[in-house]
Amino acid sequence: MEGVDSEVQVTINRPKRIIHFSDGVEEEIEEEKKNLSWGPWLSHYALKSGSSVLYAVDYAGESLATFFGITTPKYQIEIDEYERIQEEKRKLEEESAGWVPRNVEGEIPLVMSEPLKKEPEQV
Repeated sequence: MEGVDSEVQVTINRPKRIIHFSDGVEEEIEEEKKNLSWGPWLSHYALKSGSSVLYAVDYAGESLATFFGITTPKYQIEIDEYERIQEEKRKLEEESAGWVPRNVEGEIPLVMSEPLKKEPEQV
């Protein structure tokens, strides 16, 4: 077969230098052109395609896990609510320590005792 090259030209982009700024990252890319035979060319593009597919699948998996709430703790909402209630109780106890509670008019409220239970009369 005449006219078929035994080598294929491939452009490989490698980061030459990475510069970090306060508002982003700048990469200087170094382009390298190589002539590869079919075997190394095929393995190069298989590796490149495979890493792109793996990145896409990983991103999709992370997005779905976040959407369905798999990555969040199972009972975190209940734990936060319990801690909030405990904090409110502690603050209420601190505020009321040593004080006599008063009603709206500012007078001391009457303390009512529990009604006594009557025992059934025997006939």
